[in-house]
Amino acid sequence: MPFVKHPLIARLSILSLFVFVYLWIVGFSNAINLTDGLDGLAIGCTISVTLVYGILAYAAGNVFISDYLLINYVPGTGES
Repeated sequence: MPFVKHPLIARLSILSLFVFVYLWIVGFSNAINLTDGLDGLAIGCTISVTLVYGILAYAAGNVFISDYLLINYVPGTGES
């Protein structure tokens, strides 16, 4: 919690700590299953994000494209 000065987990009882850790692990392990279901739709999101990262990495390595799109030019990111 961002507005609490002292950590809350240190003051939890051992039972509530186990419940908290259990819910945390289950939440992380089922994050994609809860949002996308079990039909494999997560790969569509992964592919689109990977393509955008690739395009932006290419644009950051090209002088003309980075100047046109007003993004920072990062020298050395292009193919050799």
